[in-house]
This record gives sequence, C-alpha cells and structure tokens, in this order.
Amino acid sequence: METNVKKFLLDENFISKKKAELEGQVDSILAGKDEQLLDFFSNYTFWNGIFAGCVINLASRFHLGLEFGKYEVDSPQEDFFQTRGHRVAGLIFAAAEDEYADGNCQVENMRVEHKSIAWFMIRKMYEFHNVDVNSRRLQPWMDEIIARTKVGYGVQSSSEFLDLAKQLGFHVASEKLASYEFGILADKIKVKKPEFVKWLEEQELVKGINAFSWIEIHGPVEDIHANYALDAAQMLVDYIGTRDKVLQAEVIRSMVEGFHELSNIQGDFLERYAKLPQTV
Repeated sequence: METNVKKFLLDENFISKKKAELEGQVDSILAGKDEQLLDFFSNYTFWNGIFAGCVINLASRFHLGLEFGKYEVDSPQEDFFQTRGHRVAGLIFAAAEDEYADGNCQVENMRVEHKSIAWFMIRKMYEFHNVDVNSRRLQPWMDEIIARTKVGYGVQSSSEFLDLAKQLGFHVASEKLASYEFGILADKIKVKKPEFVKWLEEQELVKGINAFSWIEIHGPVEDIHANYALDAAQMLVDYIGTRDKVLQAEVIRSMVEGFHELSNIQGDFLERYAKLPQTV
C-alpha cells in the first residue's frame, strides 16, 4: 500500500480533474449577475469564517488525544499521542495562526484577523455595486454546508483514533483544495472584472491590507497551511507504520475518506452558484 501522503491524497488524476472543475465553476459564478456575485461572496465568506475555529478544535483533540480516547497501555495509539500528538497538533494549529493575525498588516502591534478582512471586503463589494450591505442573506442550504463542515472536522463528535485520522484528511483537503480555489478565483476575477478589482485594491483597511486582500492572500497562505497539514498526516502514517501495518492501512483509508468528503462539500457549495443564470 502507498504510504506517501502526497501520493495517495493528491493523486494526479484527481487533482487535475478537480482543478478543471473549479475553473469551470468559478467561470460560471463570475459570469452571473451582480446580485448573484454579491450573494456568492456573502455566503462564501460566512462559510470560510468557521474554519479557523474548526482547525483549533482539531488541533486540541490531537494534543489531548489521551484525554478523549481510551487506548491500551503501550498500544500504537497511546504511544503516538504521548510522543507525536503535540507535534501533529502544532502542524494543524499553524493554519489558524494567520487567521487571527495576518502577516501583511504593516501597523505595529496590530492584529488583523482574516474574518475582519473578509467583512471589510464584503462591505466594499456592496458599496461598489451601490447595494445596502444589510440586504445580504444566508442561503437556507448553508445550514447543511456548515453542518457537514463541522462534522468533517469532528466538532462535538468522536475523537477515536481513526476518526481523528479521517478528520486530519479532511483538514488536508480544506487547505490544499482551498489553495487551488482561491488561486483560480483571484486570477479569473482580475481578468473578468478588472475595474471592480482595481477599486477594491484602492480601499485600504489598514496599511498593507485592502479590500481585495482576502481573496489575494488565501491562495498562497492556504498552500503553506496545506504543507503543514501534509507533514502532520505523514507523521501519523509513518509512526503507526512502525508499530502496526494493519492499523496504518486503516489510517490511510480514513484519511482518504476525509479528504474526499471535504472535496464533495466544496463542489456542492460552488455548484449551487455555478448553476445560476448567467449574464453572458
């Protein structure tokens, strides 16, 4: 069985198809009416706003693995949490650090959270289109998207070993697939709506951060976070492999399942907007 995490999670054929799917979905979304685009970003930022809390939750459960799960003395699971759990937790938590203090802020001793940058962007997007920002609404199906995301990260659910492995696979996908998603969105919106982007870039929140920053920064930032997540997953797979090959295979299967669950949620969200009527 393949034990290289990048190979079994980032399968070349799957990633190629996923990128093509994302490009098509983003093209369709950007071809929609202005009010549809505003609705998309309103719901998109709301969905993205829960991930930092979910990441912290997952990191804490790896750090406190022996408190949440019951394992036999000297079992591979117990040994992993005693010797590696905190290290995996740190690699997961790295994704939350930028969310609470963006590194592009050039104001000394100021912490600017990504959620604050997102809200600034939304207000300016509505202002550009001369629409009252208070008119925005969450789509009723967002409850399902949010619920599935929380379950994927294991919020208020099982912390058994294989469940944590699955949730780590989900986390890897949330970072890696988001890096593609944001990168494609940033590149295409610059081409398709240059005046809109230029105006957003002129609206400054603080020195170093403008109303387009939230879209611009997330592609590169999520890729960095994905590398940390992949390192965490590899550490788990490698350590368990030294103790129990059968358990290692179960861990790998669980990770793959979690990875594809996030991919499905991402696809379901974007497809709802991609199917809306277009202006061109």
